[in-house]
Amino acid sequence: MEKAKSIQLTNEIKCRIARDIKIAKLKAAQDKKGRRYGDYGLEEFQPSTVTRLLIHIDCSRSHARKALAAAWKWGRTAIDDMPPNPMKEIETEPRRSRVDVYVTDEEYEAMYAFVDSYWKAMMEFAYICRARRSELQNMTRDQLLESGVQLKRGKGSWGEITTWTPRLQQALKTLDEYNSGMEFDYVFGTQNTYKGKGVRPMAGVRVGKSTLDTQWQNLKKKQRKPE
Repeated sequence: MEKAKSIQLTNEIKCRIARDIKIAKLKAAQDKKGRRYGDYGLEEFQPSTVTRLLIHIDCSRSHARKALAAAWKWGRTAIDDMPPNPMKEIETEPRRSRVDVYVTDEEYEAMYAFVDSYWKAMMEFAYICRARRSELQNMTRDQLLESGVQLKRGKGSWGEITTWTPRLQQALKTLDEYNSGMEFDYVFGTQNTYKGKGVRPMAGVRVGKSTLDTQWQNLKKKQRKPE
């Protein structure tokens, strides 16, 4: 009876991890004896067990930690006789200190020459206006004033206006030409071209953070790849 109950609890918590947290690698990881962690009973997940799992897991440890913590938090409120949360006894990994990297003129020019007009315009706005990604991501047409580009600064900073310069005006002209003259509500909304597979995103809508990050990282990898 107890064994059957343990199996039932284990299956429920695994379903929770797979469905809501979506980290299948947690279950597929194996211990030194070749046993899958997905076959462990909940009562076997002691702090030492989780520590070994985080070492063997083939994905981000922080994602794995969050997945397990979230699953156990849910289990403690939804399942009777749920074992204690082992994550509470495991110290979090210290954050790596941020390292500022200075982009040289040569590096900027090399990347600028490599990317298409959409990214050229974004690079110029980011550089000249000292804009963060999120500020470009959220920039709308009403921020393009006659006197200059109005930035709505994040993180508690004051907003400011960057006066139009020939270089900044050329960047906007380049972007508008790229979009065939169409002026979308979001200045740097989803590009008016589509090269990927699947559902075509609507041009001009606010582009997501992960989409911008992924596309930019892919561009950097292609630019660095030798001919």
